Amino acid sequence: MPSTKRSRYAAPPVSTTSNSERALRIIALLGLVAIFALSGLQLQRGDTSTTGITPTAANGSPTALIFPTVAAGGAVLVRDYTYFHPSAVFSAPHLLGWDLPTGGEERTDPAQGAGISRVGATFINGNALSVVHIFAESDPKRTAKTVQDLGAFYDKVNLDAAWQNFTGGYKETKRHIEGDQYIIDFELYLNGSTYLGRQVSRFSDAWLVVARLVTPINNPKLMDDLQAQVWGGVVLYTNEANTPLSWSSVADPAVGYVIKYPAAWNKLSGAFGLPYIVTGPLGSMTITMTTQGEPGKAARTDPDARAWITARNPKAVVQTVKPFSSGDASGYVVSYNDPDADGNPRSSVATLLNGTNGTLYSAIMLSTTRGIDLLNDADKTIPPELGQMRSSFMTLNTARMIPTLTPTNTLTPTITPTNTATLPVTPSTATPAATITPTLIATPQAPAVPTSASAF
Repeated sequence: MPSTKRSRYAAPPVSTTSNSERALRIIALLGLVAIFALSGLQLQRGDTSTTGITPTAANGSPTALIFPTVAAGGAVLVRDYTYFHPSAVFSAPHLLGWDLPTGGEERTDPAQGAGISRVGATFINGNALSVVHIFAESDPKRTAKTVQDLGAFYDKVNLDAAWQNFTGGYKETKRHIEGDQYIIDFELYLNGSTYLGRQVSRFSDAWLVVARLVTPINNPKLMDDLQAQVWGGVVLYTNEANTPLSWSSVADPAVGYVIKYPAAWNKLSGAFGLPYIVTGPLGSMTITMTTQGEPGKAARTDPDARAWITARNPKAVVQTVKPFSSGDASGYVVSYNDPDADGNPRSSVATLLNGTNGTLYSAIMLSTTRGIDLLNDADKTIPPELGQMRSSFMTLNTARMIPTLTPTNTLTPTITPTNTATLPVTPSTATPAATITPTLIATPQAPAVPTSASAF
């Protein structure tokens, strides 16, 4: 059963100045440092599982890093599952071998004083010396509104900040518009080594979605393959930005649903394809939320919804039933008293969604409070966060989700290091302007049902 471990650290206080907000746009480059640190550690330890690949010297000084020779036909990229950012604002294909470092996820929540909304994740492959960074940002002060506007938006000041960790500088080699995408290619220089960089941007409503890709200069095909395999599958879920970005989420691409919950709550159990249980405080209450999908079931009428409740607990007393919809899925939200084993009435509310794939999705919120109707709008003691959680409940188009794979040792080629190839750690000069909440997401192991989400 995959588990999720969380760690938090405090960043400098949020500033709403333009300089600070500009720093947020290039905060992904903090993640670029991680590839150099991680790769250096791997090379020093001699971690490798594949031999016989001859390294070639990188361009630059005699002390330049040794880059792996590109195999005939290039590297094999394997998409092993669908990654969801903890905020549930975006998902992307995860590539085997490109993993999240500690602190690899970022989010800036306007509810915490920031001037913008921003979520992102950095993935690194220490053997391939490659970085994939994806972020989405909504900035009310941004003057660029169209792809054509990005030409002026990505000026020298912007790009200098974006690539400042490459202490040897950078050179822009090409920029062009391709459909709804704005693409800029670079050469990046660090300690005598030359890397390729690419920044791909597009708009989705008010959000600017960006991928920054880095590969060794001797592997331009890897750059193109990363863009095709990862960027082509990035999906934005703007509905999930209506709840605090600091919240966490249950995202099950195997069954096909997402729902968010407050950051202070704890995930007790759950895995792709299985029910999840999450619990935590909400006002004076403690809520336990259980979510799942049931293929072949439905609750298409008021009586169906009532029957689903009483089938779970024949002693339950239904109080209020209201229609509910989310995207192309519809159903009901039902409040009821759910007696415990001693007959004590527990206030509960269940949200039922009928997926277009013939699956009934449910999110039950069981409260320690007794005897109240959790759908009574006139009761001011009911925390508004309950409604926010319900509004974040949505189904996924499972046909576009990636079935989880069980990787083998032969899927991703690695390099044979030399004793002198130690990658440098380049200190970052960027100052984060918001608290970043990193979360380590374990690679799921449960087999997934083929699943989908609509690309923007």
